[in-house]
Amino acid sequence: MAYPSAHEPSFEALSAAGHKPHLIAKPEALDEVWLRTHADFKGIVDGRRSLMVFRGDGPTLVPLDDLTPAEIARLYPRNER
Repeated sequence: MAYPSAHEPSFEALSAAGHKPHLIAKPEALDEVWLRTHADFKGIVDGRRSLMVFRGDGPTLVPLDDLTPAEIARLYPRNER
C-alpha cells in the first residue's frame, strides 16, 4: 500500500529525531496502537475508536482510522529491550 508523498517529510522528521519509522499492515498497526494506548488518551466517539494526538498547535482527538502513517509509526510499539 502506498501512502501519499505528503507524509514523507514526517518520516524524515522522525528519522532525524532518531526514530526508525516502519510500515506494517495498517489494521494490525491500528489494533496494536489501540491496545498499547493508555485509557486516558483513548475513547469511543460516535461509535469510532479515537485517540488523543498532537497535531498543529496542540492535542486533538482523532479517529483511529484517520491517523497518518507517520503517527502510526510513532505510536506503534517497537521491540522492547
